[in-house]
Amino acid sequence: SRGIPFYDKIVFANFSSLMPNFKITYLLPEEENKNKRFIFVYEDESLYRMSVANGKIYKDEFMYVHFLRRDMEICISANSKKFIIIPNKLIPYTTITRQFIIKASRPHWIKFILLHFIENAYKLNYKTVIPVLITKVKGYSKLFFNNKKKQYE
Repeated sequence: SRGIPFYDKIVFANFSSLMPNFKITYLLPEEENKNKRFIFVYEDESLYRMSVANGKIYKDEFMYVHFLRRDMEICISANSKKFIIIPNKLIPYTTITRQFIIKASRPHWIKFILLHFIENAYKLNYKTVIPVLITKVKGYSKLFFNNKKKQYE
């Protein structure tokens, strides 16, 4: 308001822990179209989001990514200088095409639910399952209806 310049770029990515695929929880409104289908690429000591929007591939640099309670399968060597980060995996670098990004970033709901069930099976009884289900349904519906509302605005 006083005309003092400040840095307003978002250089980090926090993912929603309610989604099996990547969904950045905080973005500028003009970046929202790049938040549906994307992966991350680490190359040349930099981290990039590679997204598909409007039929084009976009490459945006990020400073860091926070994987909020996300188990990551590591399929690369410890000294890899270039690799791809897809939901729940770090994989060796390969040619990145529009189709690769779309396929790698699609939600894997069944796998996500099964893994979540297996990880938490020891906690399962009626006192824990019902509150967790209610919380998850509320979270998913809130995300779903917020996205639908944004489409119509």
